[in-house]
Amino acid sequence: MLLNEIEKSPTSAFDYLERQVNDGSKSGFTDVHNTSTQTNPFYSDGYHIMKLVSKKNNIECFGIPNRDNNLFGNDESIFIHPDWLLPQNNGIISKAGKVEESLWVIPTSSSRTVHVDGSGVYIKLHYPGVIGRLNRKLGFQELISGIEITSILEEAHHNNKLPAYFGYMPESYGRLLRDGQNEIGYIIRELPETIKDYYLVPGFSLFSSDRNVPDAPQLLKQILERSNSPIEFFFEEICFKLIDIFFWCAFEEGLIPEMHSQNVVFAFNKEWKVEKIVLRDFESIDKDISIRCKLGKHTNFEEYPYKCILSDDKNYLKRHSFMYDHKLGEYLLDPLIGCAAPLLHINTIDTRRKLKNYVREVYGNTIKNFFPPDGCWYKYPNIEIDRSTNERPFISMGSALYR
Repeated sequence: MLLNEIEKSPTSAFDYLERQVNDGSKSGFTDVHNTSTQTNPFYSDGYHIMKLVSKKNNIECFGIPNRDNNLFGNDESIFIHPDWLLPQNNGIISKAGKVEESLWVIPTSSSRTVHVDGSGVYIKLHYPGVIGRLNRKLGFQELISGIEITSILEEAHHNNKLPAYFGYMPESYGRLLRDGQNEIGYIIRELPETIKDYYLVPGFSLFSSDRNVPDAPQLLKQILERSNSPIEFFFEEICFKLIDIFFWCAFEEGLIPEMHSQNVVFAFNKEWKVEKIVLRDFESIDKDISIRCKLGKHTNFEEYPYKCILSDDKNYLKRHSFMYDHKLGEYLLDPLIGCAAPLLHINTIDTRRKLKNYVREVYGNTIKNFFPPDGCWYKYPNIEIDRSTNERPFISMGSALYR
């Protein structure tokens, strides 16, 4: 895709980038486990999600949607992914209520999160199975955690503590069907009015190829070529700000964000300068109870200990490394550098050293006891993850590259 195509139709371009300017996850599991072909973002440009009207009046609503609209219907229904109607999944749904065709949506890169066509509303759905290398259920703990994280960021924004360049997509409302041992929910994610007029580009789209026009130059290269100071732009507007957002979340709010390339959206102004870096998908954010206690922040999370970490935990420091070094470093900074370095005529090793020096100069004292003392960084092996246990198979990847 070319920049002038985004300029002509920013909204439809954002939908297209999600689906088609997307190389998939570096883990390699994107094509191993995904949704049905009819709903897969690589093959589908839109479909109807379904609405389940409960037989038992057992649907609960949580939070308040930011938008005053009629998208959500009455309180006796929930949105469900069409793949619930596949034969292997239909047993639970057929017993729970009546299924009707509902909103026309456009799939996003996460497959089970969909964009309601013509609106700023996104719906993250419970998926009956594995996408990538994880089971993608959305029950009460996942739903309420997103709403709680949103309330923390909303408070920071209200108190003018949020950095001006840091944006987020709030998750303020959701619904849950409880039927025996089964929980099926959805959560609403909304595009803030403050960024709707910008050119929005998912993090992965900056360095991915266009599946339909593979010869088109990567978007990051096109943007850098428009800049009067491309090297300064790359470091100051992109890399440093990504790092700053991670550490702001950690040390100002005790939140450890998962800033891989799918969870980060860049908002560019008409001159293709970065106005905001936007965080989305809050389910996987860790709530660092130890840091929040030191900051005097509340720790009364409704589904404690879901996604809560403590300094006494076995892998406490490794979890910090996993989120920073692996998710932000390997999944976003690495490919950004790989894309930009040839154009800027800069060495990858020198680029990493520059980012490492930045972290040490700005955050050196703060992070002394934040990461593993061995100086290594940690991730999981490239295997499917069992979400039924809190145990994680961390492996050392050698000396940290970005700190």
